Amino acid sequence: MKKFTLLILLILFLSAGRVEASGIDSLTITSTYITVGDTWYTDYFTSCYVYTNRSFFKDESGGLHAVFISNYELYYCSSTDGGLTWTTEQVVSTHDGDFREAIIYADEDGNPFIAVTINPYFNYGNPTGISYGDEFRYSVYYLYKVEGSWVEEEVFNSTLNATWSGNFGIRVNELYKNMDGDMVLIGNRYGWYTYGGEIWEFVRQEDSWIDPSVIYSYNDTPVDHATEVSRIYLKDTGERNIIYTRPYNANGIAELAYLHTTGGAWSEPVVLTTDILNHGAWDISVSAGEDMYLIHFNNSPSPHINMFTDFDGSVELEVDLSLVDTIQAAKIHITKNDILDLLVYPLHTDTVVLYASEDFGLTWSEPMYLERKDFPGVLPVCDQFSSQGVDLEFIRVSRVSNVEPYGPDSLFYGHIEQINTTSLGIEDYEKVENRLSVYPNPFSEIVSINYLLASPSDLTIRIYDLQGKVVFDQIYQGLSGENRIQEDLSDLDSGSYIIEVIENDNSDKALQRSSLKMLKLTGR
Repeated sequence: MKKFTLLILLILFLSAGRVEASGIDSLTITSTYITVGDTWYTDYFTSCYVYTNRSFFKDESGGLHAVFISNYELYYCSSTDGGLTWTTEQVVSTHDGDFREAIIYADEDGNPFIAVTINPYFNYGNPTGISYGDEFRYSVYYLYKVEGSWVEEEVFNSTLNATWSGNFGIRVNELYKNMDGDMVLIGNRYGWYTYGGEIWEFVRQEDSWIDPSVIYSYNDTPVDHATEVSRIYLKDTGERNIIYTRPYNANGIAELAYLHTTGGAWSEPVVLTTDILNHGAWDISVSAGEDMYLIHFNNSPSPHINMFTDFDGSVELEVDLSLVDTIQAAKIHITKNDILDLLVYPLHTDTVVLYASEDFGLTWSEPMYLERKDFPGVLPVCDQFSSQGVDLEFIRVSRVSNVEPYGPDSLFYGHIEQINTTSLGIEDYEKVENRLSVYPNPFSEIVSINYLLASPSDLTIRIYDLQGKVVFDQIYQGLSGENRIQEDLSDLDSGSYIIEVIENDNSDKALQRSSLKMLKLTGR
């Protein structure tokens, strides 16, 4: 079991034993290895991956649930201790080798429910075995546990439907319970003669799935399967909104739109924006008070990120993207204590840029540049964030190979905890930051770097400017107990820096980083 912990102190000033700080002062980032899959092949319309919408769920009691597809087989992963340890089990069914994607939901008692898209013509031993004309025959199944064993129900069988060409199916998008306690599955019809796209709804009543209803059907583009249903936004009043993208509308460009209902008929689509890089260039998070924060981003004419609050007008976020030449991805999350987290993944650098906001996106913290490899997983395929809980929690996939055979994919869990030291006393603060200290801080020339080690370890000390450039990098042999290292930093320009101490036990099983911000005064 691999476990990494990264402690980042963003804004910290120590003076005469007092903590003077404002905003988000500390973030604790923990990563836990969950499981590893097998290598796999793909060919004509065959693929398998962790789905980007609902592969991760946190139930009301704090239990964590994830689904993972490896080599067209389905696995269920769970944790009951906050993600420190995980169990993984294969969900054995008659569809092994046919799984394409999966989504998960858990009820208030922690019972898991999984919806899957399968293609019965897949062959994980020979993915080229699928025939032209059968590539879209996606069927949907629903799985849940009874007395410890998985039970499977058929929701939609594409091979039994001969409408139009018959070469179509349903891809799962959302799984949730409605106000009546019925399970609801949202999917998009995918395949031939689905010009412009269709959005479907399945409802499970009295232990059986009723016939699906078509929520909306487009016919404005001469292209099949042009909708990508992605998120459902629910309110306790029964109001429902489906937010989704189309990779291309009638004008051939991507658009972000939503449908709305209060229990009756669904509204006509409302286009929110076409200012998106592609159909995946957006994300939402919903607060405990049911406020929705929706970001969308583009790199034209320059990198920018905009945000809707609920469905009000989009406003460009005032975040420092000066070192982000191209945005690859961006994620938004609001905690139950109303802190907005924004993570931005640049395309051409091995970094993740982290921002925090305590005023609902009006102002943001200075950017913090983190090495992408220190987040859970490398070569990320996707990030999936839980919409439940106080802290930012997510799962991530890493992939060893980007050429066939792909994988093996590994699954990791990540947890970011916010700490605001302005609300902590000195005693509480010392519990948070008791490994690394720098004196004096602010400094002008000589600094004493103090670091507490439980056992001997190599220590790497790096100092970054606020643009992420390394201005100091040294390796030391640390001893058990307090290590005190003095350095002459008089050559540095005046200004703010981040000092980072990396502790490695050389076993490739543990890695801890501690960092804090320090201020360089003009030398005397």
